[in-house]
Amino acid sequence: MFSLKNSQEKLDVWREDYNGFRPHSSLGDMSPNEYIEKNENTPDFLVMTGT
Repeated sequence: MFSLKNSQEKLDVWREDYNGFRPHSSLGDMSPNEYIEKNENTPDFLVMTGT
C-alpha cells in the first residue's frame, strides 16, 4: 500500500543517493556533496556558471 510516509522514505533514500553518491558530469564527476565540501571555502563558490 502506498502512503505519504512510505513515499517520503523512498524520496529520502533517492535524495541521499543523488546528492551523496552519484557523480554529476557538470560537477567534474563529483557528487553534489563532494563538490560543496571541496568548494565551500573558495571565493567563487556562489558564482553561477553556465547561464
